[in-house]
Amino acid sequence: DPRITLSVVLGAISLIKNLPWIDPKQLYLYGFSRGAFYTSLLANQIDGLRGIILHSGAYDLDRLYHETSSQWLRSMLNPTGEENSKLISILPEVSTWSAPTLVLHGEKDFLIPVKQATLLRDSLEVAKKHYRFVLYPNSGHRLPPEDVRIKVTAFLKENSGSACRPNAP
Repeated sequence: DPRITLSVVLGAISLIKNLPWIDPKQLYLYGFSRGAFYTSLLANQIDGLRGIILHSGAYDLDRLYHETSSQWLRSMLNPTGEENSKLISILPEVSTWSAPTLVLHGEKDFLIPVKQATLLRDSLEVAKKHYRFVLYPNSGHRLPPEDVRIKVTAFLKENSGSACRPNAP
């Protein structure tokens, strides 16, 4: 149930914001795979969000469901097999995002097709949002960790630097 997952994540973020070494105005969210979808759902729900990093995610679940040939993925998206399931697309929400976005995806991802990432990229472009799009032409769902670290670190530095409070105890 997405509502339960979102509630748990929002509760955790609320706790994290109160840690003495965290600057609540310098928060980033990073989501991988299903976590990228949930991160995108939270893009407008967290005060102080300075950026979101979306790694190998799906963003239009209805389109993914209808376009995939993977029975496993179809059953994950629609476990009851409802004919008119109401699967979520975050693409219409992109125009209201304020946080810069880094999108990472493998061109050979057979679990979540690269089309999901390009749909998001195109929505960000149309909405004139600040984003970076990194396509890994020789990678699948899992991306090269060292290069991902480099890209993510550059994105963080570009958008604000440290999330620690100055002179944290």
